[in-house]
Amino acid sequence: MTYTMTHLNAHKTSLTLAGTLALVSVITSVCRGILLLLGNNVHTSFNFLFTISGSGILYNSLMLVITPLLTFVMTYLAILVFCCLFNVVAKYTGGVSVCLSAVDKS
Repeated sequence: MTYTMTHLNAHKTSLTLAGTLALVSVITSVCRGILLLLGNNVHTSFNFLFTISGSGILYNSLMLVITPLLTFVMTYLAILVFCCLFNVVAKYTGGVSVCLSAVDKS
């Protein structure tokens, strides 16, 4: 069976992907927070369309809290733009075709 994807729901797709990436960012921030509490030098920065970096315990602590939120917002916006562009281009190119086949489980 061949299916063609010609439209993406921009809001749901953006929300799902941004939420997933933000969850990964939360997990990473928790691990880095534990290392920071143990006295390790943790470098934190945000690099997505723009860069935020600095040094010091206050900066690192603040970035561990803010990074998941910034990750969610910036990913949501980037995927939203991508989906909108995909929907426009798919009208002219026919979209993406996916061939699916049934697997016999025996």
